[in-house]
Amino acid sequence: LGDNDDDDTDDTDDTRDGHGPDRDPRQQWQGETLTLQLKPGEGRYVLQVDDQVRTLTMISPMSGNYTYVLCAYTGQFIGMDDGHSCEGMLVRDLIRHCTGLPKF
Repeated sequence: LGDNDDDDTDDTDDTRDGHGPDRDPRQQWQGETLTLQLKPGEGRYVLQVDDQVRTLTMISPMSGNYTYVLCAYTGQFIGMDDGHSCEGMLVRDLIRHCTGLPKF
C-alpha cells in the first residue's frame, strides 16, 4: 500500500493493452491479436486468438501460417494439421532469428 490509499486509480501496468510505460515497441496487442515485429528485414509474427472456438492462429515469417487448437487435456495449443506444438514451433523459429543455425 502506498501513501495515497484513498486514491481509486489502478497503478498496475497492463502492457497487453499496448499503452503501458514499459511497453516494448516491437510488440503490440490489438484486441485478441499480438504482433511481434522483428528487426528490419526479418518480418513479424502475428498470433491471433479466437476464444469462441479455442484456436490460435500463428503467422510466422519462418514457418508460414498455422492454426492450433487448445487441447483440453494438456492445456497446450496443438497444430490442427499435424499435431505439432505451437510452443515448439515458436521457440524453434525464434531461436533461428536470435542465433542462427549452427554450422557443423
